[in-house]
Amino acid sequence: MTKDVRILIICYYQGKFSNYIDYFLGSCVRNKNLNFLILSDEVESRRVENVEYQSMTLHDFNQKATDALGLKIELDRGFKVCDLRPAYGEIFKDEIASYDYWGFCDFDTILGRTSDFLDVLTREEIDVFASTPGWNSGSFSVYRNTEEVNKLFRSNDHWKVIFSDNKYYGFDECCQRWSNPLDPLNPGEELFSIYDLLRLPKNKHINAIYRDVVIEWPKDIKSLTLSREGWINQVSGQKFMYLHLLLMKNSWRFYLPKYSSANSDYYVSGMGLSYRPQKGVSHFRWLVERMIHILPKIVKSICNKSKAEILEKIRLRNT
Repeated sequence: MTKDVRILIICYYQGKFSNYIDYFLGSCVRNKNLNFLILSDEVESRRVENVEYQSMTLHDFNQKATDALGLKIELDRGFKVCDLRPAYGEIFKDEIASYDYWGFCDFDTILGRTSDFLDVLTREEIDVFASTPGWNSGSFSVYRNTEEVNKLFRSNDHWKVIFSDNKYYGFDECCQRWSNPLDPLNPGEELFSIYDLLRLPKNKHINAIYRDVVIEWPKDIKSLTLSREGWINQVSGQKFMYLHLLLMKNSWRFYLPKYSSANSDYYVSGMGLSYRPQKGVSHFRWLVERMIHILPKIVKSICNKSKAEILEKIRLRNT
């Protein structure tokens, strides 16, 4: 970064952590330029290097949000918290008091060298940084810690409707209008997302930047490497900021071996992640490990498919 900037990334999760959590936490430790606040009902309060863990139940979050926002918050599931992330500047006012920026990211991400991309914050006096070009990304976004930016979500009354409803709207991104954003000059009566608010004429002075610095779609995961130099797409030769296991985390085809250490290099293809180049004897061993890991899932998939086919044949025969 061009000068010292303090950034706090706040992450909330309810329930048992998934198997990829160690990869995320390991990548947090790689990024000493960031501090992380992990809030969960599954952790004990403690600090490990630049990561602070704080025990917080969903009830605790609801009470904290209610007190900060002056609106009764009664969320009934952890994922709904995502809608409230643009309000973290108010909800976690005390926690971010000594920071220049605050932000959030998802637990199914593996961060590379974020400093290579976040130096733009001070170089271009950025107020809002998002990692995708078409909307405010829920997987990683950063906001300047100023009263105006922290209150951005209050730009109209729609936030009260969204925060009070247990349905997830995608307020932290684009209200799921991926290819059809609202016209800022003719918004109508639709619910606004934080992305829509930033595009309104009255908020144009808030300097938001949208960078294409994440790989998250299976078609783009062909040959990726992570080292001390950060993530590199070996096909295009381009550096990127982080890998988002958006769909891969639930795919039996993508093998994620047991986590090793924060200092390990990663080699990623469509088949999964390994700690050595995917070639030679070590790659053959990795292929065997992968097959052992995914074989039960393949068998289960075949059995489920066969059962479904049998039921469909019975249905057709009886019609």
